[in-house]
Amino acid sequence: MKDINAVFVLVVLFFTVIGRGYAENFFSADSVRCYPGLINIFEVGDRYYWQVADSLYGRDFLVTTTLLKGAAREKRYSEQRYGYAGDRLDVQIFRIIKQDGKLLFIQPFMQDVVADTLNELTDILRQRGEGSVVAELEIKTEGLEGALVEVTDLLKSNDLFFGLSPFEMELGIGTYLPQSSYLKEIKVFERSLVVRFVRNYMSVNYLPDPAVKSEPTRWEYGVSLCLLPESPMRGRRQDARIGYFSNTVREYRHSLFNVENVEFISRWRMEPRPEDKIAYIHGELVEPMKPIVYYIDRDMPKWLQPYVKKAVEAWLPAFEQAGFKNAIQAYLEPTLEENPEFSVDNALFSYISYKASPIANAYGPSSVDPRSGEILCSHIGVYNSIAELVQ
Repeated sequence: MKDINAVFVLVVLFFTVIGRGYAENFFSADSVRCYPGLINIFEVGDRYYWQVADSLYGRDFLVTTTLLKGAAREKRYSEQRYGYAGDRLDVQIFRIIKQDGKLLFIQPFMQDVVADTLNELTDILRQRGEGSVVAELEIKTEGLEGALVEVTDLLKSNDLFFGLSPFEMELGIGTYLPQSSYLKEIKVFERSLVVRFVRNYMSVNYLPDPAVKSEPTRWEYGVSLCLLPESPMRGRRQDARIGYFSNTVREYRHSLFNVENVEFISRWRMEPRPEDKIAYIHGELVEPMKPIVYYIDRDMPKWLQPYVKKAVEAWLPAFEQAGFKNAIQAYLEPTLEENPEFSVDNALFSYISYKASPIANAYGPSSVDPRSGEILCSHIGVYNSIAELVQ
């Protein structure tokens, strides 16, 4: 293994100094696999390395956790909301900084803001630091393509972005079983990456239901990272007269006495293309720079699929009132051949999933940039018995 690692380091040095083209030929060897993209990932035997470009230092990433397969249970709580494929469980912000020959993985503080200028925000960062360090990795080598760190232990532990641990109550899980857990797959793209895991936990009866027994449970989920815009969208404050979903932060500079709680609403970034801006200002209908696109779960009953599409696109006239045409769209979940980048657990895509559950309900959380309130994507869950609630 030491020989393989030594060869790998030489390969990476050659790759970073001489160029990508020569390295790609070398990486065709069975012992080394390269996944180029947002963060270059190398696999050597059972070891994993990330190569982080200098341009990514200090940038914010959105991190999402999405269930791909729920655990088969002898009996589940009748009103258990989560635990099905397609469930978007968590959204976090993640940042990488370089310090003293190491890369620090940081979960930044996002609950405190000041006025509207970046300079004043920097004052708070100097006082309190950027956030909590969730991992500290030694740089193995550096080159033109960035710094190389080993992430094997981080990926194989249950600590990468906290795994499923924050959802113990929702999923009914307890003790982590590392012996039967493993990293399943890595996919890297230009704007995102996905790391998929199979994790096993003992179930826990959090509610007084004697029929629910403790048993080993097996979960498959994906953790996705996507790079957030360097310049956040301008936030819009909540108006108490109108109902919005919102994110509450503490603001310091605008309050004379006590710290003020301020709510920024969650909203899609709906902007005209640069070439259409004049037409938009003059009241013409234009297509947005980035339309809202929902993908419909292929497990959705076929008879229901066209109605789900109609429900999404029923919002088209409302967006036209705001000056945008074709602003919201719905499509059936694409196949791998149709869109290799799409996956349920990729943080870049919005999804409407079907739940084989007797719960008469639905839910629709969204992944929001806490810096601005911009909705980045949304996952809607539709339980089988929603028709009963509608009726």
